[in-house]
Amino acid sequence: ETVGVLTDEIGPRLTGSPGLKKAGEWSRNKLAEWGLQNAHIESFAPFGRGWTLEHGSLRMLSPTVTDLVAIPKAWTPGTDGVKQGKVVYAKLESEEDFAKWKGKLAGVILLRDAPHPFKPHLKSDAERISDVELQELSKLELDAIPPRAGRMAEFGKLYKFEKKLQPFLREEKVLAVLSVSKGEDGTIFVQSGGSWKKDEIAGPPALVVQAEAYNRLFRLVQKKKDVQLEVNVQA
Repeated sequence: ETVGVLTDEIGPRLTGSPGLKKAGEWSRNKLAEWGLQNAHIESFAPFGRGWTLEHGSLRMLSPTVTDLVAIPKAWTPGTDGVKQGKVVYAKLESEEDFAKWKGKLAGVILLRDAPHPFKPHLKSDAERISDVELQELSKLELDAIPPRAGRMAEFGKLYKFEKKLQPFLREEKVLAVLSVSKGEDGTIFVQSGGSWKKDEIAGPPALVVQAEAYNRLFRLVQKKKDVQLEVNVQA
């Protein structure tokens, strides 16, 4: 019953959000109701920006009209109402790419990623593992695990590039940025797309699009079709 209130009724929430405040106050009141003494909210301020999502929608207007499934990234701004724009794919992987696209992205909805590579599902998603297979899985080859330092260095490089990319996209007046989900069959994996730190510049509104829908947009752009989208994010 307690978990049901925190998940179904109050719902997911980020640090510094109204949802977190509501969950904390409900928990404090419930603990006091159960007889615990000195139940109170412990502040961890200062933190930075809070963020909460009220609405997010994405529609294709041409070459045909259809709703697209997309979820806004946390800590990215809203669109300030319903906006429409042409879809453009721009390969932005290094600072050298900025010069190529400077002055060409105003008012566009930007496809950030290459399409998701789908592979045929030739086996069922679930399978029963035998005792022999379990024994094999238990043999962990530590040498086969890539060193953590290398992964952290790569992550750090990407993080530094993003800190330069977001101000560039904002200065170029990009309307919104779309990324492809790594999930298939309609599953969307979405995390943050901006910073919770107050002094860092937020980029344009950013959404993660269902892979099947994103690939469709990408194919249309590659065929040089005029793809128009409508986006509305209240965050």
